[in-house]
Amino acid sequence: MIAKPPLGLAGLRRHPVLLCGLLDAHARARADRFFEVETLDVTATPTRLRERLTDKAALLIGHPVLIDEDFLRSLHWLRAICRLSPGSAGIDLDACTRQGIFVTDVPAVPDRPGAPDRCGDGSAQAARANADAIAVENLIAAFGFGRLGGRPPNLINIDLRCLLGCCA
Repeated sequence: MIAKPPLGLAGLRRHPVLLCGLLDAHARARADRFFEVETLDVTATPTRLRERLTDKAALLIGHPVLIDEDFLRSLHWLRAICRLSPGSAGIDLDACTRQGIFVTDVPAVPDRPGAPDRCGDGSAQAARANADAIAVENLIAAFGFGRLGGRPPNLINIDLRCLLGCCA
């Protein structure tokens, strides 16, 4: 099978994305096909995170971080925040909605990355890989790509759909 070239080779601009967390290799490869993915250490301070996000269109993040009105103030290009875990802890959904930023999450998985697989059959690793794939598909949909273009299935701030038009 011939590998498909990234969108950049087709002359299309790829949106810059910041990854702050771990991502399964297959999910990372899929994200790299659509986006210019840059990685930031999960131990980065909120100030460092904001600095690295100034020119980014999206954030993929695995750990809770405070994202409020002040944090978003200088992030004019940010259009999506995709959590690599369930929920929206620390994210001001109203502020994101007012700025037109999609916020998505993924379903809970049985174990965190690096934790022992209690079943011993790789099911925890498969569940984590599936959650990572869901996060990347949410990101792809948030930018209007793919069959779910414009309709991320795990959108948390659903009021954003009404601001964009109820058909969004």
